[in-house]
Amino acid sequence: MSTEVATRDAQVVLKDGEVLPLVITGDAEKDIRNFTTNEQEIQKFKDNFLKLKIESLDQKDLYNEIYESRQIVRRARLSVDKIASALNEGAKAYVKKVDARKKELIEKLKPIETHLLEQEEKYESLKAEKALELERLAEEVLTKRAAELIDLGCAFTGKYYQIDNINVEHNKISNYSEKEWALLISEITPIAERIKKEEAEKQAELERIKREYELEKERAARIESRTKHLISLGLKYDGENFTYEDVNVHNIELTLLGDSEWNVLIEKIAPVVMERIAKKEAEDRELKLQEEEKKSAYNALNAQRRAVASTYGVDASLMDLASLEEDLFNAQVENWKLKYEQQQMERLHSARFAQVSSLMKFATPDQDVKDFALMSEEQFNEFKSALELQKKNHEEEAARIEAERKEKEEAERKRQEEKQAEEKRLEEEARLAAIAPDQTKLAALAKSIREISIPELSGTANSNLVQERIVEQREKFAAWVESQVNSL
Repeated sequence: MSTEVATRDAQVVLKDGEVLPLVITGDAEKDIRNFTTNEQEIQKFKDNFLKLKIESLDQKDLYNEIYESRQIVRRARLSVDKIASALNEGAKAYVKKVDARKKELIEKLKPIETHLLEQEEKYESLKAEKALELERLAEEVLTKRAAELIDLGCAFTGKYYQIDNINVEHNKISNYSEKEWALLISEITPIAERIKKEEAEKQAELERIKREYELEKERAARIESRTKHLISLGLKYDGENFTYEDVNVHNIELTLLGDSEWNVLIEKIAPVVMERIAKKEAEDRELKLQEEEKKSAYNALNAQRRAVASTYGVDASLMDLASLEEDLFNAQVENWKLKYEQQQMERLHSARFAQVSSLMKFATPDQDVKDFALMSEEQFNEFKSALELQKKNHEEEAARIEAERKEKEEAERKRQEEKQAEEKRLEEEARLAAIAPDQTKLAALAKSIREISIPELSGTANSNLVQERIVEQREKFAAWVESQVNSL
């Protein structure tokens, strides 16, 4: 198949109207020579244009040069792009024709390939079905032989079937031939029968032990029931017999008597025990009633005596006062009473002292009281009133003395102020007397300034204004001289 492309002429028109002639041979190595831009020209661009750099806004000429240079590079780039597009036009037509022929040939080959692929897939499908069938049969064999081993009594560990010293791997069961498998089963069967026989003997022994256990359990339950019955009747166990007073049931009777014999025994002893229990309960109730009455009387006496103690301020809530003999309790009451009265006197003294403690500093020597509790209420009130009167008199005397002191201080202050004013007056008179000649001189100067004669000027408006200003300045100067008198 030939791949030659005939030589043809073409041209490229750039954006600025420039026409570039092209010679296209179909040989890429030759056709790329149509590019007017080459490495030498690009290097020239680099050397001339990359050194152009703007530093400030004042470089307008440089900016214009950069703009023109960019246009040159842009035209070179566009010419490369257009030439490349023109060169590719022939290649596009070539590729399109080849693709059309490829599609035509593939469409004719595709049914053949599809048929062959379908036949391959069919074979693979049949092969997979065969594999599944073989796998199913192997699984059936595996399941059947595993069940056979289990039925013989083999234990499965998750990987092996074990019996005695024989181990059969689960995953290899289906690998045995029928002859090999039959030989293995014939080896396992007598072992399995022996083990089953031993298991049967063990099971029989267990059944015998179980029956004996059940019988013993029944006997123990019967003894327990009889024991509970005797206890419910009120009998006590002493380690050998159950007894209540003279009623006696031996362990042998409890264990060996049959049910009918046991019932006869219970019917015989139950009424006797019940009668004696009833009698004892009545005696216990009477005794308990007496104890409760005695305890009630004891508690009442204790409460009464605690109440007596509380009247004297004693907390007797935890005291057992009922156990004291009458004379001992009375002596204790007298002791409480004495302490209580003493405490009351101390409290009264403290309370009264608190009322007059702030007044005692006004008391006279004959009013020195050691125990306020010994006073009657009337005596204490009179004593308190006397102290309050003494306090009032003392405060009035102190106020009078304080007023006299303040009056003297005020008089002394006024005297000092008058003295200071007189001293200032005398000092001022002396100062004025010292500066009087100078003041007189300045007053005379001010007067003479005012008496300075101002000559009459011509009657023009300007001359009149000047004359008025002279008079004004003369008066200001005279007034300033007078003001300096007070500064002397």
